[in-house]
Amino acid sequence: MTEITSIPPSVAAGLVKARRAVKAVEKQATNAHQKYRYASADAIMAEGLAALSEGGLTFSTLAWSVCTVERQRSIATEGGEIVTVPEVGLRLRCTHVLAAEDGACVVVTTDDAILPQNGRPEDKATFGALTEAYAYALRGLLGIPRVDESISVSGRDDSPPPAARRAPPAARPLATPANDAPEIRHPAWPPRGAVTGESGAAETRLAGVIAAADSASAVEAAWGACKAALDAGEISRDVARRLHEAYTARRDSLATPGAAQ
Repeated sequence: MTEITSIPPSVAAGLVKARRAVKAVEKQATNAHQKYRYASADAIMAEGLAALSEGGLTFSTLAWSVCTVERQRSIATEGGEIVTVPEVGLRLRCTHVLAAEDGACVVVTTDDAILPQNGRPEDKATFGALTEAYAYALRGLLGIPRVDESISVSGRDDSPPPAARRAPPAARPLATPANDAPEIRHPAWPPRGAVTGESGAAETRLAGVIAAADSASAVEAAWGACKAALDAGEISRDVARRLHEAYTARRDSLATPGAAQ
């Protein structure tokens, strides 16, 4: 900003009143790439102009222009040597006026960088810098508080976000049979999936059918009835597992000579 050596009394009084009225701007905007929250230029302008209005002041941009400046930049060559090369950059220079109701005014100038990027050509970068210049000139005049320094334009991190790290898979505990009990191998049938329905009476009935089977064909027919009951929703999958254990035990007993009488 331009150095100001004298301020008209009405402008000074209005500026003091405006600074008493100004409040911090909430961070309601979110950067789509970096995901940080920040106070937008529009929000800063709205709060700043409202505070100036309380002091009987207005703030306007009278003129602006784009110019080039040459600066020196250090770079590393392929051989590792550090050399200094000239670099041309774009600057936006604005002239603003802070005026009171009685016609007294103060002229303020700002000088800001224009930074074209991929997807943001020079014209859009210029108009974006013009908005930022106006908003931050207001912030400087009124001392609009920064609630979080880390998300200010000068303090925030604009580097690409780090790649998300995938957590390592949790270790699965090994199933150990308790009390040295033999390992139980569940049959491939019944199929996966939950089956609902009243199964208490059906389980008792089907268990009786299995127990009463006196031949290999009869026990297979009993197990067929169990599968049909599961498919019909009369018994649950857990009940079917218990019935399959009973069926297996009865089938094995019938296979032993002299077991079934």
